[in-house]
Amino acid sequence: MRASRAALTIAITLLITLLAAPANARTLIRLHADRVEFYFDRFLLEADGGVHVTTSDGLTIDGDAFSMDLKLNRFLIAGHVHVTGPTGALSAAAFSDYVDFDREYVVPVTTAPDRWTYLGTDFAHPLKGREMPGDVFFFPDTGGVRPNIVAHNATISTKSFVKFSGPIVDTFGFKLPLPTFYLNFSSNPNLGINSLTGATVDVTWNFAGSDNAISALHARYDTINKAYLSFEQHVAWNQGYAVFSVNPFTTKAKWWNLVASEQPNSRFQIQTFSQLYTYQSGLTLPTASAQSTFVTATQALPQSYLVATGNFTDYNMLGPGQGTGSLNHPTSLELSWVSSPHKIKHLPLTFQVRLGYGFNHDSVGSQVPGGLQEYGGTVYSTIWNHLVGFNVSTPGIKLGDHYDPNKTYYFNASLDKQREWFTVPHYQDVTAVGGSLSRTFSRKFSSYFAYTNTNVADLYIHGGYSPYVPSTPNSPFSSFSSFRGTATYRAYTLGLNYIPDPDLLFIVTAQQRRDFPIAVPGLFPLPPLNVLGQYTYTPFLGMPPYNITGEVRARVAPHIVVDLQRTYYFNFGNLRWSPNFILQVTQ
Repeated sequence: MRASRAALTIAITLLITLLAAPANARTLIRLHADRVEFYFDRFLLEADGGVHVTTSDGLTIDGDAFSMDLKLNRFLIAGHVHVTGPTGALSAAAFSDYVDFDREYVVPVTTAPDRWTYLGTDFAHPLKGREMPGDVFFFPDTGGVRPNIVAHNATISTKSFVKFSGPIVDTFGFKLPLPTFYLNFSSNPNLGINSLTGATVDVTWNFAGSDNAISALHARYDTINKAYLSFEQHVAWNQGYAVFSVNPFTTKAKWWNLVASEQPNSRFQIQTFSQLYTYQSGLTLPTASAQSTFVTATQALPQSYLVATGNFTDYNMLGPGQGTGSLNHPTSLELSWVSSPHKIKHLPLTFQVRLGYGFNHDSVGSQVPGGLQEYGGTVYSTIWNHLVGFNVSTPGIKLGDHYDPNKTYYFNASLDKQREWFTVPHYQDVTAVGGSLSRTFSRKFSSYFAYTNTNVADLYIHGGYSPYVPSTPNSPFSSFSSFRGTATYRAYTLGLNYIPDPDLLFIVTAQQRRDFPIAVPGLFPLPPLNVLGQYTYTPFLGMPPYNITGEVRARVAPHIVVDLQRTYYFNFGNLRWSPNFILQVTQ
């Protein structure tokens, strides 16, 4: 069946990506000791008692104490040290290895105190009398700091990851025993790409990984799905990434996501997002299934770039007479050209132009009622669209005292206009203007004021929108009775940011809206809540005219951030406070 084939296609794509992704050659260090400790805030590994180390370049080292700075990529072993390497063995009071430079430093066991240097683990030829770094035999002070992970074994891939076997992880003050724990600290940003939706709480267990891959299980909670588990697989390489997830996979409604990107050179990039929805118990035959895939390809040109986008959707993958959802599976393709920002002579303005040409088709549109659109008694299964637009903007213009950053204002403004018309006798105009003024008053306090005005016109050449007739007599709906498809969304926003400490942030955002048609309490149902419990406002006829939001963000542990916020709507009809506090706990 088609749902199974789609899931199989995603799995095969992920497997091919896993096999094709290159792994960088790194030094592997395997550590065993009576007690191995890890400190998140310093990326520091400490070990004591019966220390035994083996490395992928042929070293075997025993000693009493071990310390490794994962960011600086060097380790130190001290106390009854014995080292065996490809070129011989030695005994020492302390041994330090600077992995990046392939250089070792030793305090040998000799009758007179001395320090020797070795190059490339050549223990047969010590270089005596060489000057050494001042901290080469320095053990960091961890007194009074509680380790985040305690274990007996760790595998370190230099500048990449550390993997613990049988660790005890300190989570919110609780000691949590786990079979494995993987921690990535590489500089590859592609391993940080996420394919999961937002959640109120997300506790992540990275249970496996390598230099270019992470396998993670997420324990999550949100206001819609409640408590559930999700799985995510990351794969990354220098030119791209692939991220696969099932979120959630412990409920009947499952979303199978695959996000991928490849940039073979500096001028071309292709990105995809595929999502398969299934409603099923476990992995049994689904009773509903749908799929959608988005593809974006970008090619840089002289002073401009081309963007090709495609969307392929199937609302019912189970076929006729099965499952839910329409049998339509529309396809859209669009090619856009966008110029680079060009400065307008000596003015503090930049100018951009964009052109687009698109094709939309539903192969079953003429067979299934509805098609892509029905207008004037005609069902359109194919619609062509064209667009032209431009943008004029200012960079951050400095106002005030240019020499004192705490007395300098920054002004930004933009104008964006676009027209898109279709083979249906129909066109859309969007005009957006905005401006903002911001200032940093001190290291702890900053503020901004912003104004935005978006005018959206959805117009039909013949016919179109009818006057709105209120169902309740004597109600102030005059602006809706004059509505003909053109709406204006105006917003005045004041934001205040207070950062008394790098780990603590207070944000207050106040907003006034002046929209047309004028918002009337209760005229439209409120938009649905997202998984965080927030109203999913997009340009919406009926947004509350006043709101103020308070937010507190605090780092409660080296790797845990708590975000709490709530909105007040000033008694707009029956709407006062947002439905609940918005709480997010992230690692």
